[in-house]
This record gives sequence, C-alpha cells and structure tokens, in this order.
Amino acid sequence: MIGVVGAIARCWKSWRYIYAVQDLYPETARALDVLGNGPFYRLCRRANIALLRGADAVVAINRAMADHIGFMLGNQDNVQVIPNWADGQKIGPPTTRPVPSPWSTPAIWAWPKRSTP
Repeated sequence: MIGVVGAIARCWKSWRYIYAVQDLYPETARALDVLGNGPFYRLCRRANIALLRGADAVVAINRAMADHIGFMLGNQDNVQVIPNWADGQKIGPPTTRPVPSPWSTPAIWAWPKRSTP
C-alpha cells in the first residue's frame, strides 16, 4: 500500500507518480488462502485498484502481472513491463573455472622488524 504515499504527494504537490507493482496485495493473500473474501479483502482490493487507476503509469515486473493488472483495471494502456530479474540465458555461472596465473597474484613481502638498541 505504498502507493498511498504517491497518491497523497500527487494531491498535495501536484506531482506525477508511477506505481511500481512488485506484488499484488490482497490478491496474493487471497490466492494463498491467507485472507478470505471478507470486508477487509474487498476494502484493500478497492483501494489498490483506485491507486492503480490514479497512477500516471503502472510498472509490472513481468508480462503475466501486467496482464492481471490490465484485467483488474479494464485496460492495459497505462501498464508497462520492466523486469527486475536478471536474464538467466545471458547471466549465469562460468562454464569453466579459470586457472590463475602465478604472476597475477600479488606477492606478499615480509620485512623483518628492526630491533631497537
């Protein structure tokens, strides 16, 4: 419900705000049977939809979430996708372990302590 801060700033300062959706609450809690279909769920859902509709833009983390938000709002015109995960096809562990060169590691020099007379 951090979108409330954006909505308040928009009202007070006439700022634009972008609602970056990381998860869909209360829909996620409802889908996991953590939250029932009671009045609290309906209040949170209505508030979330109002915040999404009031945003200048909505950012979703993947296409499936963008589609769900578009379904909730009745259109997807204001919803964009910006993935926040790395591409597993392009980034991954190295396939081979590099062999370090003995010349690439810095030498550690030990200097004897001077004895004081």
